Amino acid sequence: MRTAERVRARTSLRTTAVAALFAALTATVLPAPSASADAPPAGRVLRVSTAGDGRQADGPSDRATVTPDGRSVGFSSQAGNLLPDGQARPPLTEAYVRDLRTGRLSWITGGLGSPVLSADGRYAAYIAFGPHAVNVFRADLRTGEQQPVDSGFDGSWDPSVSADGRFVAYRVAPAHPALPYWIEVRDMRTGTVEQVGRGPVREGLRGMSRPFLSADARYVAYQDDDLRQVFVRDRATGRTAVAAPGRAPVSLVQLSADGGTVVLTSGSDTYVRNWRSGITRRVPGVRGEAVSPDGRYLLCADGSSRLSLWDLRTGARRTVSDRPAAAVPGAVAEGGRAVVFSSPVRDGSQPDQVSDVYVWYPR
Repeated sequence: MRTAERVRARTSLRTTAVAALFAALTATVLPAPSASADAPPAGRVLRVSTAGDGRQADGPSDRATVTPDGRSVGFSSQAGNLLPDGQARPPLTEAYVRDLRTGRLSWITGGLGSPVLSADGRYAAYIAFGPHAVNVFRADLRTGEQQPVDSGFDGSWDPSVSADGRFVAYRVAPAHPALPYWIEVRDMRTGTVEQVGRGPVREGLRGMSRPFLSADARYVAYQDDDLRQVFVRDRATGRTAVAAPGRAPVSLVQLSADGGTVVLTSGSDTYVRNWRSGITRRVPGVRGEAVSPDGRYLLCADGSSRLSLWDLRTGARRTVSDRPAAAVPGAVAEGGRAVVFSSPVRDGSQPDQVSDVYVWYPR
């Protein structure tokens, strides 16, 4: 068989495998988004990444997450004017948390990138420079205490935190480049560390990534980057379940707070799967970005990166952003009461279209 024919054959088999896998699993297929989703957002949109005096940020802000109650937003920013006068300008992309009720902005000193928050907004897990590599830390925003989560010898990334802030899951990036990544969960109260998933030690394979904890830290979902498969581990029983059985490659987007729902992407479609019951909802032609803690509302982006919030129970869809926008896991509050995202300035007041963080309320 010629090379071109072999490539077409492999592509056809992969497409068939994806279709066959989810055709058997899918109970509900939600309608594809309309080609003309240009209606303005049906709700209220407020800018989050502003200075204390209301001035617009002078640098880009993005990767926003929100607590389940919609009160606290974590995000990253390169802006130098978010802090009160007299404080030094951060030299790198820094981690911030804003209390939307009081307007208070907390700067996580040394934090790199966006933090993930406990349910009450008290604890933030984030990455920062450790003694030997970039490592995961946890900050108590009430007391200001910052603690390393891992040993610090190996690097660590991708933190996920339980609802009470006690447990932190993260991806370990070994100092030796021939070793694969693996997933650990640390109990910050007792100091115990549990290794959840570890890939085979084979050259060129990078093991596990994208850990997500359930609210009670009983379940942890993660992705096997070698197999392009997703697993969910029950830490109480020690059992590990395959989230989407079959040979089709899938990618993990997020785990719901109750640990029962995983959001996956495969090809150009998104799948919301209850891995306990086996029921799967397929949303064709869109990219899943985040799911609400209760697993009911799915935030999706169409081909033009415009965001919509889907009610998986009723099939209703509401526009969140009618302009190109970006969202990350953790961007949807409980019950879909709030969605956070980043997008270029809406009012056009900044010529270079610097990205800002916004919060969308459905009413």
